[in-house]
Amino acid sequence: MINKILGFVLICFIFSCENQKDNFEKKYFDLEGFLQKQIVLLGHSEVKKMWSLDSANEEKKLKNLKWDKEFALFIQSDINKKAYLQSYSIVTTDNSIAYNLKANEDLPVKKMKVVFNEMKEVSRIEILQIVDNYLYSSNISLNLTTNRGKMNFYSIENNQKIIFGKMKHSRIKVEVL
Repeated sequence: MINKILGFVLICFIFSCENQKDNFEKKYFDLEGFLQKQIVLLGHSEVKKMWSLDSANEEKKLKNLKWDKEFALFIQSDINKKAYLQSYSIVTTDNSIAYNLKANEDLPVKKMKVVFNEMKEVSRIEILQIVDNYLYSSNISLNLTTNRGKMNFYSIENNQKIIFGKMKHSRIKVEVL
């Protein structure tokens, strides 16, 4: 009997947590929602993808990318989390919104800037993530641009140094053809 009651309470708790997530009012730009719409728009678009690690480079034309995986680092950079509600200062201009991590906070996303065109559509997103601890340091710059509301280019640049190792520089660039 106790197991049934505990099971029922656990199920109620899980559903109440899901409802809270659905009802969560987003304070910052909805990066994840924006990217989910891009995934639908991009579908099976052909792209030119370039990779580089230090001095090694590779380039390919590809179709049928798994956009949810392509955008994974961007989605992970979404700052709309309940725990982050007071973590960022907001600076708005006529054509942009910038989110800057407050000095007393220690989160990986240090800056995010969203630039809009004259029709108030997103034209560019810039994100800076910095992680620095005793094992490694990483500086990731994410950039995405759109044309007429559809993503046409993104890049991810990472400078990473692991303890006792050399600095590694990697870059991914994707251009929709």
